[in-house]
Order: sequence, then structure tokens, then C-alpha cells
Amino acid sequence: MASSIVGVMLVGCTIDTSVVVPPMPGATTPSSEAVSSPDVESIMSLINQRRALSFLDDLQAVADAHDGNRAAGTDGAAASRDLVAETLKDAGLKVTREPFVSSNGFTGENLFAEIPGTSDDVVLLGAHLDSVTMGPGLNDNASGVGTLVETALIEAQRDSARSATVRFAFWDAEEIGILGSSAYVEQLPAEEKEEITAYVNYDMTATIDGYVGIIDSDLSSIDEQPEEIRDLLSEMYSGADVASDSTRVEQTLWDFYRAANLDGFELRSEIMTLANSDTLPFLADGTVPYSGIGMLGADQEVDDDGAILFAACYHQACDTRANIDEDAYLTSIGSALHVIDTLAD
Repeated sequence: MASSIVGVMLVGCTIDTSVVVPPMPGATTPSSEAVSSPDVESIMSLINQRRALSFLDDLQAVADAHDGNRAAGTDGAAASRDLVAETLKDAGLKVTREPFVSSNGFTGENLFAEIPGTSDDVVLLGAHLDSVTMGPGLNDNASGVGTLVETALIEAQRDSARSATVRFAFWDAEEIGILGSSAYVEQLPAEEKEEITAYVNYDMTATIDGYVGIIDSDLSSIDEQPEEIRDLLSEMYSGADVASDSTRVEQTLWDFYRAANLDGFELRSEIMTLANSDTLPFLADGTVPYSGIGMLGADQEVDDDGAILFAACYHQACDTRANIDEDAYLTSIGSALHVIDTLAD
């Protein structure tokens, strides 16, 4: 999760996330009725826990071999991308690499894997692959990457094709400006955007002592916030053109996490992760319905520069394999499987 994106343009507005905004207080829930009835036990039984956890070890090893990080533009980032690509190719998935040049001149590469469906519809799940230079980024965001890799490996073993193509995106350069996903959305032809029926983002899925932040895709929770930040949030998101049916995507995540009842983790609607992760380009474009998971620390601190430390060891060298809540991580894989079961069939 990126720490600060200053002056990011939305439809009709500018978001300035250099402003410090406190964590959302208390749990809020969407008003819409459930759209799915997850069988959590059956879904979780599909996960190869040893394989899923071992993949995190592999990404830690990549960081250890590359100056302690997997930052965008480094050999550690390239090695991370290669690891994901080889793992998914070996499972029989179609894997593609898409180089891009961002508006500020950064040259990067997004990675995609997909399982073809029987229609033109696409369900897109994404996670950023890079870490910051200060550490290996195991929670932020090897956890999101591992969530999608294990989900893809399970999907590759399914016997029958789904209606929608399931596409997994591993974004480059999120930590230095949300560059990879922004390039993708900007360059994608309009007709291909319209084929994407849902985008679900996974950024920090294994936060220790945190809460499950489900991205508030229709911005409805702004009115529930304390007065001191309500006006700020309203101004930040003024003019945002939310894609139709985003609430269905959000509700699908709520349905799963309510049923999963992850021990010790409160569920909250989350606004701020919109401006700090790869959902932002989709919000700004207004075409693709979206939501996502961002597990933030229940007790967040502010550093000497006024920046929010969203989770334990956030953007620090201690964001290692030891900084992973394994139950939360495995539950996020279950949520991704449920998203596909609900939105891709």
C-alpha cells in the first residue's frame, strides 16, 4: 500500500492524500442485502495451506537475496515477478507480461495470468508485487500476491470453465505512485474495460492485530464519519463517478468475511485505502465495478513526519515473514475463491 499520493486526479476532483486522516472509527456495514451465501468450510478446504504459506517464504527469500527488498525497478522486483510467472506457468495458466512507461517516465512491467471463460466477461483480481526499499514487504504486499497465487493455483485445477474469464493482475510500482495499475487502466481500450465486470484488490491481507477493511466502493460510509474528517473526505472524493454495480462486488466480500468470522478481526468499511492502493485508477475511471481488502492495524500510529503507519512494521525492515497473521492470510484466499464463485459463474 502506497503511503502518499499527492494530487492524484479523479473525475472532477483532486485527491491529496498528503493530508493525515485518522483511521475509521468503529465497524460499519453496507446497507444492501447479502448477494451470496458462502460455504466457508468447503471453500477453505480447497486451500493448500502448506503451499500458500511456503510461497510467502519464497518471496522472503527473494528479498533476502536482493538487498532486503523487492522494490520497483530493482532486481528484487524482477525476481519476484519471475517467481510468480514461473509458478503460474507450471500450473498451466496463460501468463503474459505487459511493459509500460508511466506518465512520469518510469519503465515497469505488469504481470497477468488468466483462466479463460466461456463469455466475454472478465473478473479481475489484483495485487501489487513491489515492496518499498526499506524492507521486504511481506504483509505489504507479498500477502496480497500470495493470496492471488494460491487462488489461481486452485482455479487451475477446476474441471469446468466458468462463464467469465478470471484474470489475475500483479501490478508493478504501486509503492512509488500506483503506476502499474494506472498505466493499465489508462491504456485499456474502452470496449475491454466494459468487459471487466468486477475488480477486486488485495493489499495487505495478513496484518497482525488489525481489522478487515473492506473498500467502501460507493463511498456511502463518508456520512458516518466524525465531523472533523467528514468534510475532508467529502471534498477529497467530490465528483467521483462510482461505477455501477460496485456495491455488489463490495457486498460479496462482506458476505464472506461475515460468514468466516475471523477470530479477533473486526470488519469495517474502508475509505482511505482507495487513495493509497490499486483501486484508485478504477475509481478515477468510473467504468469498472470494484472493491477490495486492505487489512489495517487496529491501533495506528503517526510518525514524526505526520504519516499514518497503517499497520505493524508498515514500510519498515521488520515487515518480514514473522509479520504475517497466517489465519488472516489464509482467510483472504478463501474470500478470493468466493469472489470468483459468486461473480465469475
